[in-house]
Amino acid sequence: MIIGLTGFYCSGKSTAEQYLKEDFGFYVIDMDKIGHKVHELPEVKNEIAKLFGAQSIADDGSVNRKFLGALVFSDKAQLNKLNLLMRPFIMRLLEDELQQHKNENIVISAALLFDAGLDSYCKKVLVTRASLYKIFIRAWKRDRHSFIRTWQILRNQKLKEYINQRAETVDIVFINTNGTTDQLRTRLPEVLKNEAIKR
Repeated sequence: MIIGLTGFYCSGKSTAEQYLKEDFGFYVIDMDKIGHKVHELPEVKNEIAKLFGAQSIADDGSVNRKFLGALVFSDKAQLNKLNLLMRPFIMRLLEDELQQHKNENIVISAALLFDAGLDSYCKKVLVTRASLYKIFIRAWKRDRHSFIRTWQILRNQKLKEYINQRAETVDIVFINTNGTTDQLRTRLPEVLKNEAIKR
């Protein structure tokens, strides 16, 4: 079985991912890690340099993620260019991992799961969510983000819109993460049992 895992910023997605792996034996495909692998491919680095200039490559030959991140965050057209470049390589690595682990239970973990259309691979999609208060507290503790910065990140997430769009075609399961990590670990088995997701 392939399930998806996504969630709002600072809503406990990484913790849920960890428990799915440790407690239920899911093989985790972390799309952030796949993105990092793609950035290391020589052909991708060459194209990034052509598209975004020499500053996009650091002195050690790696992608200057800080420069690139600041650039695409402030310019949607640049973000679209980067996504168009990266997508074929990301999908190739994803397909490779899915094939290698086709006999296992798999969770595709991605903040942009719906944006990238990865829900099409999934029998169900788990969505972590917490109250705004909890998110603001966690964002400050983890990233030292202010209330305003956190609100900007949440507003830029299109997750709620995608959920509304896909509700009739995708089996979406919400996971309440307002409590402690121990409470999430206790709650998760019940959620999976109710959804007939077996170990």
